[in-house]
Amino acid sequence: FIQDLTSMVSTRTAIATLHFVTTVTSSTLRSLPSSRERFHSSSHQIWPAGSNEFAQRGSASSTRTSTPRQQKSLAPRILSFGQSQRSLSNTWSRRAPLSQARQSASLIVGRATPLDASEMFTANLFAGSLFPWLGFLYLLSRKENGVNALTNFGFQFLLVFVFASIPASLIAMSQYDLSLSDVDWLHGSAEGLLTVTNLLIVAGLRLPTEKEQAQIGQEESTLLSAIRRPLGVFSLAIVLASVMTLFAQNPTQAHDPYLWGVGNLDSSVSSSLNFLHLGVNPEPVNALSLPTWMVHWSSLIEWLVAMRLIWGLSKRTGIEEWKGLTWAMVPLHTSGLCACTYHWFFNAPEVKSLQTLQAATTLGGNILMMIAAYRISVANGWNIKTLLPSTGNHKQIKGEEAYDDDKLSKEEERNSETDTTVSATTVEALGTGGGEGSTWSSVEAELILAVKLTLIVGLLSYATKYGEPFLNFPFHPDLKVALAMVGIPTCINMAQWANVEDDDGDDGVVEAPETSTSVPLL
Repeated sequence: FIQDLTSMVSTRTAIATLHFVTTVTSSTLRSLPSSRERFHSSSHQIWPAGSNEFAQRGSASSTRTSTPRQQKSLAPRILSFGQSQRSLSNTWSRRAPLSQARQSASLIVGRATPLDASEMFTANLFAGSLFPWLGFLYLLSRKENGVNALTNFGFQFLLVFVFASIPASLIAMSQYDLSLSDVDWLHGSAEGLLTVTNLLIVAGLRLPTEKEQAQIGQEESTLLSAIRRPLGVFSLAIVLASVMTLFAQNPTQAHDPYLWGVGNLDSSVSSSLNFLHLGVNPEPVNALSLPTWMVHWSSLIEWLVAMRLIWGLSKRTGIEEWKGLTWAMVPLHTSGLCACTYHWFFNAPEVKSLQTLQAATTLGGNILMMIAAYRISVANGWNIKTLLPSTGNHKQIKGEEAYDDDKLSKEEERNSETDTTVSATTVEALGTGGGEGSTWSSVEAELILAVKLTLIVGLLSYATKYGEPFLNFPFHPDLKVALAMVGIPTCINMAQWANVEDDDGDDGVVEAPETSTSVPLL
């Protein structure tokens, strides 16, 4: 009772805190500038903030240089840390009219204007998605579900990513007059926390549930012991990378790369790789660095691995409702695809609708995950009455408790045979009988999975970063193409789970966690 009461108070406190934060953030965002404004011309040029040179997004033949008069008019656009938004707006309106800016460059980073209606709508969708996620966390952590502590902590760690993204976004807009997506060192540092979240979830799902720990005679693993494992070391390394970027690297410019841009190829090296002498499009100044691409790809792939492990819980526990949680995770994977596709087109305004779609799929996915967690909790014997305060006299309370105890005892009796079957199946699949030297998730297999994830993420990141300039369509953004890039992988993802559902004897479903080193879709 005390545990439930404490969890209830913590949840209500978190909801009140989130309400306060979202209210303050929403009111603050109304007074901050928009992410940026693009002015288009046929040359598709890009004018970096604080520079008198521009990178070109079209053909090399269309390169032009600005006149000294134009450069002088753009000088007030350089935004320093100590300059207020109001003084910048007054300086800009006084010295460089909007019509003159349209003539001087095809893209100007950092236009000091309030957020438009679509941006406010997107921000409110993201803010609203926090509340169903809190409901999901509360329901998943019910003791009836038997989810181990590391898995619960992994899902809860997402709140660290959320609350870190809020000040990061405010810093990007107030100090650089840009969106978070355009400030690479802030963007990568925040996104790294999402990667840590997914790594912790995968690491937790590879460990036995509380019921399985009792069945195989294994002590409950602690958070410290989990961090010592390969996936835990990877998580700690990413957190340290974000800390080092903020404090050791000490970036000052908006487009300083995340983690010093480790792995980025020099321009001469990348040009020497052009064996076929193809036309190469120069990257815009807001292009993601290689480490930032790596944390994005890592988040997408780790989420797929977590979906497979959660699907396997339906076989390990005998609770089919776990499959529903895997299906509920599909929209959140689509949300990640929206973000990566938006960055693929260099955050162009033509595909800005992807941000709204990302927020909508995040909200919808969180709602579906809360519903799935509710169905799992009910299937495990949890009662929604525990959320409601007790009313009535002492006799009525005693009657309700007797009814609940009787119902719970029948539920336990009904599940006893399933538990015995699941125990035998689990131990047989694991090859462990709980005896001496038996382990659940071998460190060697987890290390193989970590190495495989690193290699796949590295290859995809290099291919994205240095293969994109050889293509033309990323530099000519089209919303239809962008939606296809999001929709096709989503359909493949859904087809994967539909085929597994049709084939009830698929080895991939009953695969034990310690041998689960496969990466879905890859």
